[in-house]
This record gives sequence, C-alpha cells and structure tokens, in this order.
Amino acid sequence: MNAASPYAAAAFAFAKAEGEDVSRKWMRMFRAAAESEADIVRAARAMRGGQERLAAALADAVEADESFRNFLRIVAAAGRMEILGAIARRYAEMHSEAKGVLDVRVETAHPMDLAARSEFDRALAKWKNKQVRAVYSESPELLGGVRVHIKDNVLDASLRGRLNRLAAAMR
Repeated sequence: MNAASPYAAAAFAFAKAEGEDVSRKWMRMFRAAAESEADIVRAARAMRGGQERLAAALADAVEADESFRNFLRIVAAAGRMEILGAIARRYAEMHSEAKGVLDVRVETAHPMDLAARSEFDRALAKWKNKQVRAVYSESPELLGGVRVHIKDNVLDASLRGRLNRLAAAMR
C-alpha cells in the first residue's frame, strides 16, 4: 500500500457516505488538483511549514466545498501535499471500481496499435473479470514488454524488469 491509499480511502468513504453528488463533486475537485500536480509538488517542497497556505490556495482554485477544504487541511497538516496527485489518482480508481470499472495504466516499451491495445484490454478484462479502462504510455527504458499498474500493484513483464530480477538473483 502506498502513502496515498489511506487518504484516498478515507476521502472516498466520506464522499460515498454523503451520496453520489458529493462523490462526483469530489472527483471533479481531485481531477482539478491532479492536473496541477507538478505545480503542487514544487510548491509543497518550497513551502516547508507553509503547506496549510498551499491547501487553502488550492481549495480556492478548485472552488472546494467546506468538507473538501477540511480534507486538504488534514493532508497539509500531515505534510503530505506532495502526494495529492497520487491521492487523486487512487480516489479516481476507487470511484471507478464502485461503478464496476477497473482503471489500469499500461506502460509499453514500443507503441501498441489500436488492435493490440483492444486485445490486451480484453485479456485484462477477462483476467480481472471486470470492465477495464486502460491508459497507455510509452516507456522506452522498459526495452521490451509491458508494465501494468493496477491499484497499488505493478505487474512487470518488461525486459528491463526481467533483467533486474536476473541481476538480483545472481548476487
């Protein structure tokens, strides 16, 4: 479990208990925060001790309701504004899961054409027995193969991953 998961779980539990309107509103606010992730990380690192100001500014920027402002205050008080983007991504995964959709991130060493992506999506859906929504990106450092991110888990079927495991086994 990564550091963002408990925050996302608490946020999701609260929003879900408050109803679908609140859950959707929080999803919108988290998306807006995630879009500014790089800026938030830079500001959080520069504002040691001033993360509360960053949380307030972000709350104003996303037009947060009082409950979301309180959530941001809690994250800031814990000195965790740097992981807000990860919290937002995990919240989005939980939101999708509640609707029966599994969000997956797939890294490939080389571009996959649409047919290959569709086939891979079908295989993932069959394996997980859920509807899958995959986002693909290219990571040439993988050398070959794929790396699949599902929630907090990473399935590494890349050539780089295999080489790293082989090197570790030989030590």
